[in-house]
Amino acid sequence: MTRAAAAAGSGAPDAGAPKYLKLPGDRSLSTRAAPLYLIERARGEMRRSEEAVLVEGYTDALMAHQAGFENVVAISARRSRPAQVALIARYAREIVLAYDVDPAGQHARLDRRCGTVRLIGSLAAEETGVEITRVRVARLPEGKDPDEVIRDTPDLWREAIRTAQPIIEF
Repeated sequence: MTRAAAAAGSGAPDAGAPKYLKLPGDRSLSTRAAPLYLIERARGEMRRSEEAVLVEGYTDALMAHQAGFENVVAISARRSRPAQVALIARYAREIVLAYDVDPAGQHARLDRRCGTVRLIGSLAAEETGVEITRVRVARLPEGKDPDEVIRDTPDLWREAIRTAQPIIEF
């Protein structure tokens, strides 16, 4: 049986199969430097709006840019890294987390939320020049990925980002 392959190393959707699969013993994804996907395209709008919207998937970020939401970047690692937050802080003072609502996205949201807050606090305490003033969390409809919301109801995406709750209240 031939299967189509998709970008970024993921396979075509298959019922019952995980969306992403990390092989046992494979530490390469968790130890290598984790870039911010589309940062080179987002930085201008991030500067203008002073806000960066973080999503967890390449497709989410691509769909956002295609729809005109140009301050969106994708984190391509499980946890935010100091270098990622420092890079975001060069262009924006506020971060909005807009992760998937599926169980994996919920786990990532909680994991990243805690990690991001600790990371920003430790970077600020070290007087690194990181000046993130606020971190908020966008609430998306149950069962919808950011790319689906952006594609199907861009006004809902815009409103979810605008009304994102402070991370402490989420």
